[in-house]
Amino acid sequence: MTLQTFLNLIAACLGFLAALFFVIGVAHLRAADIKRIASSGYGGFSQNLADSFATQRAEYLSGAILLILSFMSQLAANVVDPSLQPPAIQPLEHAIRVIVALVVGLLVLAVILRYAVARCTKARVRALMAAESKSST
Repeated sequence: MTLQTFLNLIAACLGFLAALFFVIGVAHLRAADIKRIASSGYGGFSQNLADSFATQRAEYLSGAILLILSFMSQLAANVVDPSLQPPAIQPLEHAIRVIVALVVGLLVLAVILRYAVARCTKARVRALMAAESKSST
């Protein structure tokens, strides 16, 4: 193993771990936490603030998953035998098409995940607020 490969592997592992902590940190921001934070300001609960936090949570999760996939790919690139040349990515023009298709596919999946998580989180916050207002009346 060359020093360059060794350092690349260390960098990829550190990036992978950082991305994991990024995912774990934002994953712990639950609907109840968002409701509490959005209720702590002057004037009481702010639906706009809660929606903003829910959207940010969804974007962080989607971005972090892409970041993890990126570091996993970088790790694999440094571990795979450089002499391997799979026919599926030969010639270069075909490889470029495969790369574009994979990137676009992953982007579409990330956008779908982002919207689904945001919608689900917003619905949970609204349900918590409805339950609270129902119990207080």
